[in-house]
Amino acid sequence: MGRRSEAVPDERKGANMVGKMKLGRVGFVALVALCLGLGLTAPAVAVPKPPMRITCLATPAIHIEEETANPGTFDWTVNGTGACVAAQGTLTTTINGAGTSSGLGLCTGLLVQSLDITINITVTRVFSGDSFSAVDHWVAPVSTFPVATPFVIRNGDKTHTLGAGAIFTHIKLKCPPTDLGGPSDSATVAWTQNFA
Repeated sequence: MGRRSEAVPDERKGANMVGKMKLGRVGFVALVALCLGLGLTAPAVAVPKPPMRITCLATPAIHIEEETANPGTFDWTVNGTGACVAAQGTLTTTINGAGTSSGLGLCTGLLVQSLDITINITVTRVFSGDSFSAVDHWVAPVSTFPVATPFVIRNGDKTHTLGAGAIFTHIKLKCPPTDLGGPSDSATVAWTQNFA
């Protein structure tokens, strides 16, 4: 006479279901932990990196004017656009800023001293449109003017040297108050700097 199968009590069925649910939760948690450990999370959005080093040429409008209250001190303003090249490709650039110098080279004696122009620079990659901005200083303890005014590029707080450049003027040795640049190509700035 065969054995009659016994019905599994409801309590045991419930216990089995709870056990399976707990095992399922543990497995899910373990799977998530494994994915995190292997870096299988949702892909992060890549943040564009600025170019490491750029070489630029611009033809900005440059205005230089002697301060009325401080004879011998000259105010400089720079505003214009240009183009840059870097290892990652071609960029456009916008520069604008202001600063001062003591003396103005051949216009006041012989040399430009204590030149310090705070420059806001933005470079934009031609193909991707990614833009990067920085605040630099064009400085020169001693320089020359007109024809060529060499300068060193320092970072915003002037703790690091980033590069160097020069302002080239083509104004036949004219002195302020004459605008340099503007519609005519009478001022050119060429420079190379680390940007990142």
